Amino acid sequence: MKSLIHDIFIMEGFESRQVSELTFYKKKLDETIVYYWLVVEVDTLEKVIELQDDWFETSKKEVNLEDFDKNTSLLIINESTENEEWKKEVLNIEEDPFQFKKYVLGYNQESLKELKEHCEEGNPESIKKLITDDKVFNDYKENYSIGTWHKLLYTISQKLPFINLNIEIEKGLESLFAESYKNLEEINLYESFKRIDDEMDEVKLDQLENIEFEELYKSIIKEEE
Repeated sequence: MKSLIHDIFIMEGFESRQVSELTFYKKKLDETIVYYWLVVEVDTLEKVIELQDDWFETSKKEVNLEDFDKNTSLLIINESTENEEWKKEVLNIEEDPFQFKKYVLGYNQESLKELKEHCEEGNPESIKKLITDDKVFNDYKENYSIGTWHKLLYTISQKLPFINLNIEIEKGLESLFAESYKNLEEINLYESFKRIDDEMDEVKLDQLENIEFEELYKSIIKEEE
């Protein structure tokens, strides 16, 4: 899984370097916006909160960047069985406010193997084609179950919000996904992202043009206040 994630980062224009057991990724969008990510694969989620302090200090010292403290996300990859206890651990990690903005990506070997079989070998761009493929999306929604390659595909797109999908919608509307990711990255509202994701969970691609993102976004912010 870590090699697939690495290919996605490189595809999106990130530079990478190894920092202890973590991989550090950097991408400069313009003179004021830089994305920093750390990626680590762990056998268990139990000690992530405990270990994050060491990861933070080691990485900060190695990369030596002034804005590392406030501008770095951590992706934790974990081969797992998706049960209620695991989901609870994920929630505790992702809602923890210290050190990093954290994302947990769970997978199993069967779903990873099947996803790789559907991607073109040596072409990470093919994963974006799968994400935006209407048939793949509809198969996922109509046959939703834990552990499928479809679910892994869309979990990756959720946990890595910087993926540029270039979804085009009729009537000149911007991609709902791209617009929501952009807003949430800029104002650092991961909880809002999760709530928007919940709202969008049952929406079909052909319904996106009927959704007013600004109204959805404003209603969620109002609820949080």
